Amino acid sequence: MREIIRSCFIVVSLGFFTVTSAQLPPEVIADKYLVQAEQLLEQKDYIAALNMMDKILALQKEYGLTLLDEFHFKYAQIAFSIGSMQAALDAVSKYLSAGRGGEYYKEALALLIEIEEGLEELKITPENMCEGKPVGSSCWMALTNHPECYFWNPDLQKDETVTWSGECSGGFAQGAGTLVGKYSNDYWEAMTAESSGYLQTGKMYGQWDLRRLYGRMGTVIEKGPYVNGKRHGHWAFLYGESEFGDSDSEGPYVEGKRHGKWVLRARDGREGGGPYVDGKMHGQWVNPYPSGQWEGSYVDGKRHGHWVWRGLNGTTETETYVHGHRQQ
Repeated sequence: MREIIRSCFIVVSLGFFTVTSAQLPPEVIADKYLVQAEQLLEQKDYIAALNMMDKILALQKEYGLTLLDEFHFKYAQIAFSIGSMQAALDAVSKYLSAGRGGEYYKEALALLIEIEEGLEELKITPENMCEGKPVGSSCWMALTNHPECYFWNPDLQKDETVTWSGECSGGFAQGAGTLVGKYSNDYWEAMTAESSGYLQTGKMYGQWDLRRLYGRMGTVIEKGPYVNGKRHGHWAFLYGESEFGDSDSEGPYVEGKRHGKWVLRARDGREGGGPYVDGKMHGQWVNPYPSGQWEGSYVDGKRHGHWVWRGLNGTTETETYVHGHRQQ
């Protein structure tokens, strides 16, 4: 009987909380949404943060709310973070139009400069298009199935063509969908990469899942977030049963480059890894392999100093490197 009473109390309590929340003044609800948006911004969930800010605008429209000046600055920050440049420009202009006495006046001016630079990047010119660019370039690429529509390719591949399953708006791939790229390199004539996620004005934002298909060689899966078309945040590379890589890996990217501690995980569960600095291995590393592991240090991406091999069968071996060159 006590359990029944307790269950009823929980249901009634939850129902009361829902009613109470719904009865909050719209101004308070708007403030709550603003706090949630700021939390999502700190978590780098920019799309969810912008959706929360749009809820505030919906409340303003419905109830005629007067929004605080700081709302427009916060909205501009979030819109800029997700690549919605025009919305960011409109919002920061509203904030600055209130005068020079605003709490975030200097920050807003700095943001305005960044927005203007971002708008310049959205201008597609022969100089920033992919045609004729070398492998590895970041550039605007016309979609094969929408030649009038572009997306920002962060890492151009040899003979690459790309299709997009989502929408196009204003000449840019937009919204949720899947990019399918076909390309070649010096080892395989044909490869496919399928990437699913969200594009804002042609650039990748938020969480993306990528599958690289190497035919009989297997599939590599890459998962992680993008910000403004660059990898930024925690990424994982899963090799499964493919013939590429002896270890899965995971770690942080900062503005398109690996930076910070990365973990390597062998298929038998052994872990290794080490630090990246600005895209290059730098510091002490442990590299696991099926039959053992190498231990040593990198300097600017090159082995440097003494490296020790420790085999699973108990054998050891030592090699010495100087700026990537093994010494005899």
